[in-house]
Order: sequence, then structure tokens, then C-alpha cells
Amino acid sequence: IIMKINLNPAFFSEKEKQFLKTDKFEVSLFNYDSGVEAVRIHTDLWEMIWLPFMGQQIWDFSVQGVSIKMVSRVKTPSRGVPFTETYGAFLLHCGISGMGNPTPQDTHPVHGELPAAPYQHAWIKLNKDCLVLGGTYSYRNTHGICYDFTPEIMLDNTKTWFSVKNTLLNTRKKPMPYQYLAHINLLPGYNDQIISTAVLSRENVKIRENPPVQESDIETYASFYQSFSNQPEKLSIIDESHIYDPEMVLWFKEDTPISDHLCYTLLQKHDQEALFVSYDPKTLDHLIRWIYINSEMKAAGVSLPATSETEGFLKESEKGNIKYLKSGESVDFVYNTGMISGNELQVIRQEL
Repeated sequence: IIMKINLNPAFFSEKEKQFLKTDKFEVSLFNYDSGVEAVRIHTDLWEMIWLPFMGQQIWDFSVQGVSIKMVSRVKTPSRGVPFTETYGAFLLHCGISGMGNPTPQDTHPVHGELPAAPYQHAWIKLNKDCLVLGGTYSYRNTHGICYDFTPEIMLDNTKTWFSVKNTLLNTRKKPMPYQYLAHINLLPGYNDQIISTAVLSRENVKIRENPPVQESDIETYASFYQSFSNQPEKLSIIDESHIYDPEMVLWFKEDTPISDHLCYTLLQKHDQEALFVSYDPKTLDHLIRWIYINSEMKAAGVSLPATSETEGFLKESEKGNIKYLKSGESVDFVYNTGMISGNELQVIRQEL
């Protein structure tokens, strides 16, 4: 590490100002109108907006001036509001006390406390060849779990993708249950092809049966569900005739890594370019696919690496999907996302 800079909310103001400049990166700080602090990292190839004190969300990621995150009705982040009222980020961390849609009996909010967690520590590390964004959220509960969650994002100015490593540490003197999901929201287009190490087959995939559809749409969705449950391989293309409103959710039973020991899903735009997610399945042993498209929302969570399915803590506990850390034990969740092209894309395609 050449330099580590600890960030402070006092550094930020409504007027954007340059904070750090090297021959590879330009870093500036600003506040959204809502008061949420944001860091803009700019290079010749890409730009990222990161929220260091609100969930350490990656709010946006653009390549050559074009955003590759989902289109959402929510345009700017806000604190202290329900999940869906500030849901517009490229990447959100979800968990730890619970994750997914809670049942009425669950006590955790939608996707847990992590998405908008108030981080006590945030930093920027400058290395010789990369920039690292990170922080720690220390969660304490006198009647529940206690942990430190430390994400770090590794940025290379020559690559249009980045790596994320998250460390979860149990700070209580007793075992701790946990759930985690990386909610990576890519921008879909009709006729995009989904290519993945996770096989679309009747044996390997479950389609969510009960999405929150209006009563008038139940029969239409039931017909759609029946059709694609029998032939899930049809869902490898984002097709205008498919029903993605309010959402399509797939749960995969298995995903097989390639030679680099990672599992891959590509959202192929054309022969020379794809958005992608790759992840280490040793600690993220569930894959969820979530797609939501209508006239106002366009979101393709084609690969959401997770520790369980997404039906809340109690239901996942019934399924045997909840994992535990011993006192003082930690676990890492590792994945990559962004855009790949050219030879880098072709090398991966040859293994899929």
C-alpha cells in the first residue's frame, strides 16, 4: 500500500470537489441532495460512483460514458427509507441477519440490514497498480448477532470490470447464523443472450411460483410458469414475449466452476462484448437469477451469488440453507463484475 486515506463525512459537501488525482485515477467527493455522501472515481475507460457511508453501495458504473447498471425509477440514494424507495444501485450487499423477502413471522427487513448500513469506517487505499475502496460496518445487538462486515473493491484503470472481497467476522462469543447475497443489477436489452456455467434444465432450476402479481395477471403468469418450468432453456434469451413484470426469479441447484475455480454468467450483448458476474462458489453456494423489465424498470440480476435462496431467514432455515460462524470465525465472499470484451471474453466463452 502506498497510501491509505480514512474518509470522514465532514469531507463531503454539495459542491463536488477533487480529492485525489494520480496518472491513473481521479477521485472527487460530493453529497447528493438527500445528504448521502458519494465518491466518484474516474479513469479514461470507466467511472464509478460509490457510497462509502450508506451500505458501501456501488451506485453506478459506466464504461466509456455509458452506464451498465439497471434503469430504476429511483434516481438518487436516500437514507432512512424502505428498501424499494432507494433501490437504484449497481451493487448492494444484502444480509446478514436475514436476506430476501421476509415472511410475516420474520423480524428482518427486506434483504436485511446491509443494503443501507451506516458504515462507521470507510477508506481509500492507493496501491502501485490499483485503487481499493473499503470500510467496516460493525453491527451490534444486545439480543442478537454481532459482526463486522468489511467489503473491499479492487479497481484497475485498464480493466472495465472490478473485484470485490467481503469479509464477515463473528464478534460474539457464540455461533452466529448468517445469510448474504450480492445484488448485482446489470442493464438488460431485448435479445441479450444469457450464457452461464449454471445449466438451465428442469433438474437444475426452480422458477419462483408466487411472485407479487396483480390478481388480474395470475392466470397469465400461471401459464407462463407452466411453460417455462417444462422448458427453462427458453429463458437463455431476454425475449420481449417473456413476462418480467413484476419479476422473474430463478433458483439454481448447482453451478460448476471453470478452470479458474470461478462460476460465470455472461449477459452477451454481441460477439465482442458482454456484461458478466463471476464468483467463488466455495462460500457462495447458491445462484439466484432475477429479471425485472417494464416501461420504467430494466434490471437483470442474471447472477446474484448468495449463501441461500431468497425467501427470508425462517423459510431458508427450514430448508437447511442457513450457515453459521463460530465465535471469532470469519468467511470471505469473493466475486467480479463489469464488462469484458475481445480476447478476454473469447477465452471465457471457450469454457462455457
